[in-house]
Amino acid sequence: MARVVDALADGTLSENTASLKDYLLNGDGGPADPYLYLTDFASYAQASSRLSKLYQNQALWREKAVWNTACSGFFSSDRCIAEYNEKIWHLSPLE
Repeated sequence: MARVVDALADGTLSENTASLKDYLLNGDGGPADPYLYLTDFASYAQASSRLSKLYQNQALWREKAVWNTACSGFFSSDRCIAEYNEKIWHLSPLE
């Protein structure tokens, strides 16, 4: 993780990331790393590694992608809009 944070500061990843190291370690007028990026980094790196290995098997990757899409269900924003329509707008669907 230290190498990644250092890469933010030295411009390895991008020219515009130097301020991110200070933000993550010292904050920017607020708490340091308020979204806990550094706390979650190890599990993120492990998940990324598993995904990279899984992606090598394209047939299995496609199968999982289709299942993921098919099982995703009704998104909360869809439900929210449907509730607004039912309670407030009272609109009919377009044909």
